[in-house]
Amino acid sequence: MLPSVQTTWGVWKKQHPDTFVLSTRTGYSRDYDRDPYEDYYTSREVMFSVGRMNLRYHPKEQVLGVELDGLTKAYPFTELVQVKSPFKDKIGKKVVTVVYDSKSRTATIQDASGKELPSVVGFWFAWYAFHKDTRVYTAPEN
Repeated sequence: MLPSVQTTWGVWKKQHPDTFVLSTRTGYSRDYDRDPYEDYYTSREVMFSVGRMNLRYHPKEQVLGVELDGLTKAYPFTELVQVKSPFKDKIGKKVVTVVYDSKSRTATIQDASGKELPSVVGFWFAWYAFHKDTRVYTAPEN
């Protein structure tokens, strides 16, 4: 895996002002201003058959997932929104820094030297289906 980020166009363009975007003129009559999966995000139903589900979070809860030294950890966005960002955490014996921006719903993770680590933002049901032994970050209680 390579480091990647899922963010808004505004945040991306601000960080990478020379970025070009493909045209929405594809030859197909599709409204690119409307998300065709809008209702899917809030539904508890999933499009794909999965062998196991964990109901700890809504199936479509967004999580930042990372694998480090054979250990996996999920950072649910509902947990990230409760803590001040950035913050330090441990995966096994490694200290990492988690960065979350609630306005753009952008999450990344860095190693102790500040280098961005490979990670994925996805739905809880999908992360759990592939990583049943995942650790899960929980925000400290105030």
